[in-house]
Amino acid sequence: MHPDFGERDVEAAKDWLCRRAREPLPDEDLRAGRSLTYRDPDGRLGVRVEVRCETDFVARSEELEDLLRTMAMRIARSPALRWVSRAEVPAEVAEVEERELSAQVLLEQPFASDPRQTIGEALADFQGRVMERVEVVGFARFDARDAGA
Repeated sequence: MHPDFGERDVEAAKDWLCRRAREPLPDEDLRAGRSLTYRDPDGRLGVRVEVRCETDFVARSEELEDLLRTMAMRIARSPALRWVSRAEVPAEVAEVEERELSAQVLLEQPFASDPRQTIGEALADFQGRVMERVEVVGFARFDARDAGA
């Protein structure tokens, strides 16, 4: 038992674990990873999205695969996406109108299962459930339709 709690202080221990799960960890603790490739039914649009997490148990989970598939479908439908999070946006671009910038950041896009929630919020919920840090490290969108007829 953690020294800050008594033997029977289960609620305090749960709170401590939840806070601990949200604390940022060094990048070297993100040892496992997973990527998902999505292809549109017509075969001319493809997306690849990659995440890193702490354990392969979480990396191989069906719930993470569903979350990745939802992200990939959003990327496929959103050609304006350029960055994973606001932290990646260069300072000179950050001065752009707020609404325009939101349309270019993946984690600020509406989540397909619940449009009132963003992809970033859905990812945070997932992290809370698995008690592990999961980070989207990148995505790519390949559109053969843009290459010409």
